[in-house]
Amino acid sequence: MDIAGLSMLQSQQATQLNVNVALLKKTQEVALEQHEQLDRMQVDARVKAVKVAEPFKGAQVDVRA
Repeated sequence: MDIAGLSMLQSQQATQLNVNVALLKKTQEVALEQHEQLDRMQVDARVKAVKVAEPFKGAQVDVRA
């Protein structure tokens, strides 16, 4: 392979590396957003559970039935 061919191959590899880095960064951003969304959903679920349970706080419940 001549110098021009090697130069073109190097350029293609550099371009592919840049694409891979950009994809990795986007993947990390999306993963972080999804993790934060899941955290918010879990907090919301806990708040709802507390609101539902609040009227029954301290109540005796017969679970033998």
